[in-house]
Amino acid sequence: MDILVNNAGILRDKTLYNMEENEWDGIMEVHLKGHYNCTRPFVRYIRDENRLNCRILNMSSVSGLFWEFRSD
Repeated sequence: MDILVNNAGILRDKTLYNMEENEWDGIMEVHLKGHYNCTRPFVRYIRDENRLNCRILNMSSVSGLFWEFRSD
């Protein structure tokens, strides 16, 4: 294995100020902990197998770059 692609994500159809804390926690579980849970064993594999040319690609969405203001 030479590359790991982390591309998991979920979206809640709410603005930040309408979101409950448990919904925010669910998003963080998928976005951050999902990347961690995949990357950690891959890094161990790279180290243990002395694979120096492996790559990790972490993807995100434009939702993290552009905020949509809604007055609902």
